[in-house]
Amino acid sequence: MSTNSSFTKDHTITDAATKKDEADTGKDAITLTNIHFSYDKNPFIQGLSASFKSGAVTSIVGPNGCGKSTLVKIIDAILRPQKGEAQICGTPTLTMRMRERASKLAILVQAGHPPAMTVQELVSCGRFPYQQHHGGFTEEDKRLIQLAMQETGVKCFANKDVRQLSGGERQRAFLAMTLAQDTDIIVLDEPTTYLDIHACHDIMQLVRELNKNMNKTFVMVIHDLDLALRYSDEILVMQAGRAIFAGDTKSKQALQALEQAFSSHIAIAQTEFGAVHAIFPRGKQ
Repeated sequence: MSTNSSFTKDHTITDAATKKDEADTGKDAITLTNIHFSYDKNPFIQGLSASFKSGAVTSIVGPNGCGKSTLVKIIDAILRPQKGEAQICGTPTLTMRMRERASKLAILVQAGHPPAMTVQELVSCGRFPYQQHHGGFTEEDKRLIQLAMQETGVKCFANKDVRQLSGGERQRAFLAMTLAQDTDIIVLDEPTTYLDIHACHDIMQLVRELNKNMNKTFVMVIHDLDLALRYSDEILVMQAGRAIFAGDTKSKQALQALEQAFSSHIAIAQTEFGAVHAIFPRGKQ
């Protein structure tokens, strides 16, 4: 992943378990070039350039109001930048028809009230971009719906009302819906919000499994820095509408950028369960 960073760039992903075929990981799934966006003529995102590698798990982090969710909407062509361009697999998003864009990229935003439908009905919504005028699911649609439920572990309660699920189960069902869309790229906007600590790690582990087993590219907006550093290959750090770092989560420059963006100190503790990142606001013990 590359950016107009003020820090040293570091593009190496050394984790062999998550590294895909070189031909795949070398490509950019999403590219943002000199993005400028304003709300009511007030500059918000200013000259942001970044790219997200195919086959990687990348987290977008930054303080509230720095432009993370706005960036997701620009990628999905919901918002049009005043200047600059977003591309998916080399094609400008604004030139794509909705169906073409939906065949390349699936986006899961935060859900409000859970819908009054079964898990299987929810997952089936992932096939709507491919529906013809006559409606109805093809055998391929049905196969992909069943596969999505199986891979996310929700097939056992396919006929259960989504409203009756726990927070973690519900998020797995929504992930299954995006998986049924059958895209190579999946963008998640704050996938762990409102989940307890066990469910947060459960969802992140599922993301890694889908990345490894199904070669899915994930780009996630996430608030929990420990989760971002623990489960991502790369990280994009934003501050006040700009990208100040992009690269390997394990690099020294990544921690420096995070400390700058959040005005904090980050301490790393090595445990028998892996590295833990503790965040301490500056000026406090």
